Amino acid sequence: MAKDPYRYFRIEAGELVEQLSKGVLALEQSGGDEEQIALLLRWAHTLKGAARVVRQAQIADLLHGVEALLAPLRSSETSLSRSMIDQLLAACDQVNTLLAQLPSADANQAGAVDQAGAGVEGGVLPAQDAPQRIVRADVLEVDALLEGLGEIGTELAGMRRAIGALEALRELALAGEGASQGGRALAAQLDALERRMAGGAERIDRELRQTRDAAERLRLIPVDGIFTTLERCARDAAHSCGKQVAFDARGGQLRIDGEVLDVMLGALLQLVRNAVAHGIETPEQRAASGKAASGRIALEVSRRGYMVWFRFRDDGRGIDRDALRAALAKRGQHAPADDAALLARLLEGGVSTSGSVTELSGRGIGMDVVRAAMGKLGGVARVSSDAGGTTFELCVPLSLAAMDVLLVEADGRTMALPLDAVRGTLRVPQEQVVHSVDGGAIVYEGQLLPLLPLAIGAAGRAAHQWSPRAMTAVVRGGRRARLS
Repeated sequence: MAKDPYRYFRIEAGELVEQLSKGVLALEQSGGDEEQIALLLRWAHTLKGAARVVRQAQIADLLHGVEALLAPLRSSETSLSRSMIDQLLAACDQVNTLLAQLPSADANQAGAVDQAGAGVEGGVLPAQDAPQRIVRADVLEVDALLEGLGEIGTELAGMRRAIGALEALRELALAGEGASQGGRALAAQLDALERRMAGGAERIDRELRQTRDAAERLRLIPVDGIFTTLERCARDAAHSCGKQVAFDARGGQLRIDGEVLDVMLGALLQLVRNAVAHGIETPEQRAASGKAASGRIALEVSRRGYMVWFRFRDDGRGIDRDALRAALAKRGQHAPADDAALLARLLEGGVSTSGSVTELSGRGIGMDVVRAAMGKLGGVARVSSDAGGTTFELCVPLSLAAMDVLLVEADGRTMALPLDAVRGTLRVPQEQVVHSVDGGAIVYEGQLLPLLPLAIGAAGRAAHQWSPRAMTAVVRGGRRARLS
C-alpha cells in the first residue's frame, strides 16, 4: 500500500487549528492579554511552518494572514473587534476545508472525505468535521487491534483444551503401564509439560487482558474535543439573530467512544441552536427581565456506571407551554394536561413553538435529530423547563463496542447481562418464592420483585426445573429491580 504523505501533517494540523479556534473564542470572551496573543501566534507560526514543509502554500498563506491579524494585538493600542474575530475564525474554517481536501493514498479514506462533504453547500466541509474524521480513522485501527486480540483469545482457548488433553494422556500412561518405571517416567514428563504449558497460558491470558484493556482505553476520546465546535455554534447562532451568548462546558476530561461522541455532537448542535432560537432572549428583553445582557448555555458531562449523562441547560425564557399546545393542536394532536408529559412531546419531534421559519428554527426538525441520536445509541432523553430556563438530559452508553457483562448460563445457553444493571446475585430456596396469578416473586431488600426465568419454553413457561444450586441475579429494569 502506498504511503500517505500527509498522514502526520493532517493530524498535527488538525490539532493546531483546533487549538487556534478554541483560543480565538477565548480571546473574544476575555479580550486577551499579551501572553494569550503570543500563544496564538506560536500555534499559527508552527502550523505555517509545517504547511511549508509539505508544500501546502494555501494553508501557509492563510496562517500568515492569521499572524498579520494577531500581531498588532500585542500592543495595547490596538483593540479587538468582532470583525477581527470573524476573520480569524473564517481562516480556521478555510484551513480545515483545505485539510479535508488533501489527497490520500487510501482510496477508502478519500471516498469517506468525499461522502462527508456531500450535501454541504459548495462542497465546503464544516470546520467541526475534520477532527471527527481523524477520530474515526483512529477508531478503525483500534478496532482492528481488538479483533486481532480476539483471535489470540480463541487460540488461547484451544491451548487450554490441549492442556486438558495432556492431563488425560498422563492418566492413561499411569493406567496403561501400571507402576512400571517407564509409565511413571512418561507420566512425569507429561506432568512437567502440562505445568509449563499451564503457566505459559496463564501469563498469555494476563498479558492479553492488559493489552485489551489498553486498546479499549485508546478507543475512547476526551469529550472536550467537541466543546470548541459547540461554543462556535452558539456564538455564530447568537450573532445571526442579534443575541449574546456565553457557552460553558464541564466534564471534558471524561473519555467515551468516538462513535458515540460523533452522534452526540449532532444532537448537541441542535440543542445549541434551539436554545439560541427559542430560549435565549435579546439583550433588550433580558434587561427588561432583570437578566444579564448575555445569555448562558451550560453543558455538564458526567459518568454514572456504564452510562454517560449530558446535561444541557440555558437560562432563557423557558418553553412556552401555550405555544406548544397550539403547535400540537395544529397537527391534530392532543396536548396532555400533565406538564411533564406535555414537555415530553417535544422529544417526539416534528413540533416547533417558533412563530416563523428562520435559518435556526421553525420547521420542527431539531428534536427529530435528538430523537434519532437517542435511537441510534440506545439512549434516553428528558426535558424540564421553568421561568429560569430549559434543561435537557441525554443519557447514552459509554461505548458501543464493548460492555462489562455478567455471563449466565440457562439450559445450555449462555447469555450476557449488562453488569451496570446487575444489583446483586443470590441463591433463592424454592420455599422463599412467592407464587401468585402474576407468577413467582421474591422479597429483596424489602421489595417484592418478580421472578423471571431466563429460559422460556415454546409455551411461554419456564423451560427448566428449579435447582437449589441456581443463582438469581437482581437486575435493574426501568424504574424497579427485577429478578432473572
